[in-house]
Amino acid sequence: MSARPQRRVAIVGSGVSGVLTAAHLTRLAPADTRVTLFERAGRQARGIAYDTREPGHLLNVRAANMSAFPDAPHDFEAWLDGQPGLYAEIQHSAAGDFVSRQIYGRYLEDILRRACLTGDGACISLRPTDIVAVARMGEGFEVVDAAGRRDRFDDVVLAMGNVSDAAQETGPVFRNPWTPQAVRDLDPDRPVIILGTGLTMIDTVIALRRQGFHGRIVALSRRGLLPLPHAPAKAWPLPELTASERTHLSHLARRLRREARAAVAAGACWRSAVDALRPITQALWQGLDTPARARFLRHARPLWDVHRHRIAPSVAAALADERRSGNLEIRSGRIQAVQNEIVGGGVTVAYRPKGGGTQLAVSAQRLILATGVPEFSRSRDALVRSLIATGLVRLDPLGLGLDVDRGLGVRNFCGRREQGLWAIGPVVRGVFWECTAVPDIRVQAAELARTILRPAPARLVTTG
Repeated sequence: MSARPQRRVAIVGSGVSGVLTAAHLTRLAPADTRVTLFERAGRQARGIAYDTREPGHLLNVRAANMSAFPDAPHDFEAWLDGQPGLYAEIQHSAAGDFVSRQIYGRYLEDILRRACLTGDGACISLRPTDIVAVARMGEGFEVVDAAGRRDRFDDVVLAMGNVSDAAQETGPVFRNPWTPQAVRDLDPDRPVIILGTGLTMIDTVIALRRQGFHGRIVALSRRGLLPLPHAPAKAWPLPELTASERTHLSHLARRLRREARAAVAAGACWRSAVDALRPITQALWQGLDTPARARFLRHARPLWDVHRHRIAPSVAAALADERRSGNLEIRSGRIQAVQNEIVGGGVTVAYRPKGGGTQLAVSAQRLILATGVPEFSRSRDALVRSLIATGLVRLDPLGLGLDVDRGLGVRNFCGRREQGLWAIGPVVRGVFWECTAVPDIRVQAAELARTILRPAPARLVTTG
C-alpha cells in the first residue's frame, strides 16, 4: 500500500494572521503536512503591528481578550504570568490590563516556536524571503520569491496583513509613518505636521517623543476626531435588531444611539452598547449592500472608529497632557494643497477648516501621513499587482482588500472560488470589516485551518 501523499501549505506573511493560521494547522494536521511561512521582513511573528520597538505603543485591546486561541481564552494571560520579568511593564487600570505591542510580539514568537517544536502535528519551516508571484499549476500552485526560487504547494494562504508601500523616503513628506526615518533627525525648534488624528497618529506622536523630539506637533484630519479611551463598562445585552436596522445604515445608527442612552441611564456607559454589537458586527456589515457600505466609509466610519477602537487609559492621559501643554494641536479641515518649501527644506500644508471659512496654511519641517493603511486598489505591492494581473484574485467591490467567500476562499477574476487559495486577516476587511483585531483573526485562523484540512469534496462547497 503506497504512503499517503504529503500535503504542503504555504502561508505568505508571518504576522499575527499567518502565525495563528500556522499554529492552528499544527494542532489539527497530520504529521506529514508541511507548512512553510514566508516573511519578507525577515522577522517572524511580528508584521507591521508588532514589529515596533517602542514600549509606549500599547495594545488597544485588553490583555484579557488577546489570547491567540478561541478555545483557550486565557492563554495570553497565562503566558504573561509565566514571564515574571514583564510584570512591571503591564499597565494596570480600572478598565483592565494593557501591554505593549512589543511584548505581544514576543508572545506570538513563542507560539510560533512552540508550533515548530511540536512533534505530533504538521512540520513548520520559516523562509525569510519576499514572495512576488503565485501561479496556478495543476491542482496546486507555484510560489516564486524575489530571488527567483520556485516551490510547489497544494494550498496557499495570503496573510500579508496590512499591505503598505515601504518605499525608502527622505522627506520632507513621509508617506509611510512606520519607517524609522519618519521620526528621526528633526529640528526641535520647527513643528511637525501629522496628517490623520487616529490610532496611527497617536503611535507617531509617541515615537516622536521617544526619539527626543519635544517640539510642536500639529495633527490634521477632516473631522479632528481622536480615539476615545477604554473605561470600566458593564455588560449590555445584544439588542434585537429589526430587519430595517440590519440593512439600513441610518436606522442602525439611530438604534445604536438609543442603546447608548439606555445603557447610560441604566448605570453602564456608551461603551457597553458599542461592545454589545461585537458578536454581530460582521453580519451587520455583510447585510449592507455596496452603496450602503460606501456611505458608511464616507460618513460614519470616523465616528465608529473612535468609539469602537479605543485606546489604553494611560495613552489617553499622555495625549491629554500633550494637548494641555500646547505641544500637540488638533486641527480639523480638508487639505487643499501640499507644497515643498525650496528654502529650508520644509513643507506647507494649506487646508480649508471644517465648517468653512478662510483657507489656512501651516508650515513645518516634515509632514507624516498617518491616515492608516492604503487600500488594496492603490497598492504597489509586487505580489498584489501580480495576483490581480493574472486574474487569480479580484478586489472586493470597494477596493479595500481581496474578495473572498465566507469560508475565506479567494474569488478569482471571474468571481469563482479559486480552489486551494485562501486569504485571512486585514486583507479581507472589505468582506468582513471587523477582521483586523486578534479576537477576530484567531477565530478566522481556527476555522480556516479546519477548512484546509477537510477532504477535497467538502472543500468544494462554498459558503457564500
